[in-house]
Amino acid sequence: MIHTAASLLYERGEELLARVVTQQGRKPRVAVINGMVHARLKTLAELAEELVVQQHRRDTCLDLQRAGHTIRREITETGFDLVLVLGGKQREQTMGWLAAAARLLAGSSAPHGGTLLFCAANDMGAKGYERRLAELGEICVSSKSKCRISMLHGESVAHPGCLDAWREAAEPRRLEGGMISCPGVFSWDRADTGSRLLLEHLPGDLAGRGMDLGCGNGYLSMHVLSSYTGFREWHAVDVDAVAVECAQQNLAALSLAKGVHVQTHWLDATREKMPGNMDVVLLNPPFHKDKADLVSLGQSMIEAAARSMQPQGSLFLVANRHLPYEFLLYDTFESVLPLFEGEGYKIIRCDGVSG
Repeated sequence: MIHTAASLLYERGEELLARVVTQQGRKPRVAVINGMVHARLKTLAELAEELVVQQHRRDTCLDLQRAGHTIRREITETGFDLVLVLGGKQREQTMGWLAAAARLLAGSSAPHGGTLLFCAANDMGAKGYERRLAELGEICVSSKSKCRISMLHGESVAHPGCLDAWREAAEPRRLEGGMISCPGVFSWDRADTGSRLLLEHLPGDLAGRGMDLGCGNGYLSMHVLSSYTGFREWHAVDVDAVAVECAQQNLAALSLAKGVHVQTHWLDATREKMPGNMDVVLLNPPFHKDKADLVSLGQSMIEAAARSMQPQGSLFLVANRHLPYEFLLYDTFESVLPLFEGEGYKIIRCDGVSG
């Protein structure tokens, strides 16, 4: 549904920009937060004097870059005439984006202080976001295709104090136990069951060069480097820039204390070159997409893991029990050994890359 929400958001933005160009004879400045590639985004860029997209996911950034868009990890300028925000599932993260969007309108020379457009799918909490956005001031709401679009003018922000609270709630923080994490990162405020089970079933002799593929905030990496003394090099890889930043902070002290050379990488493992010659790879593939996309993504990550391994390396995989990865595993590795199945998960050890 997020693709539908993006289409509706860009469609409404296109209507507003076309009206401004026709009535005022000028091209507005546009910012898009959590933007993704779409044909209508290209049209928006053509109608705008400037269009900047804020995005933290590497895979989406690669798509945006290929389409010719200007991308930022964070937009620091202000004075935009139109800011579009595509809502996500994680509440605090999305509210942080809305707070940032309101800041981007500051100093806009557009009528009514510029416009903020927000769209989210109903199954991503659209009505809840709508209620929170109404705390700022008067909003205009419409619905279509199981999504809701909210519009707010910059001059209508009557309660700016809300923005500070939203911004603060979206920032990285230190959790109980000392780990740094941030809303929006996978399982950001607790250990996920799959990772916990994987740690419980790892053998005691892991050593050499290791990788945490899809590292999130570094939970697996922290526990492995705390428990094993044989690693001389460790790589933490994730598609989410926020997750990589958290992992980097979480692993810095361990790197010094254990004498392990630790590197973090913001990469799309399925499309970009990763560090190679790994003795050990840990993999907990994402399981939050539509099933068809999910299986394909998991398979691509398994293939990426195999490419990053030395010929006699070992992969330790945890996955939802119902996901059909076994055929690919038997085709890719010389040895495939199930270690555990329960609590909705399966843990599999794969040794030796075939061919």
